[in-house]
Amino acid sequence: MFGERKMGKSLFARYLANRLLNICSEIDWIETDIEKPEFTVKGMMSHNVLAQPILSTPNIHLETPEQCRFLGLQDLSNVRNYIVQFNDIMNQVEQTVLLYSSTSKTYKFLMKYILVNLYSYIISKITCF
Repeated sequence: MFGERKMGKSLFARYLANRLLNICSEIDWIETDIEKPEFTVKGMMSHNVLAQPILSTPNIHLETPEQCRFLGLQDLSNVRNYIVQFNDIMNQVEQTVLLYSSTSKTYKFLMKYILVNLYSYIISKITCF
């Protein structure tokens, strides 16, 4: 999901996550909004696995993430670092959805929902490249 600031991206992501949790046991939430993260403190990009509905505001439901990267509250003049950290998290998430079958010696993907909440500042910077 992406859009301008104050468009309701995080609110829609919470709604979508709650709806998806009605049909599956867990979903992955990739938080890249370092200004107003959903499950961690400000300045963190994180990966959380949700098994319970989100029923409160972000400042109340802080959780320990599966993984996270501290980027700090900066003006993000170094967008490349932001993208590198995001790619690192996504590579780790990819490893969690790959299942190795020792009998057939092949990998297959575990079907899983992944929500990515993007930081609106990055959207405007990326489109300027």
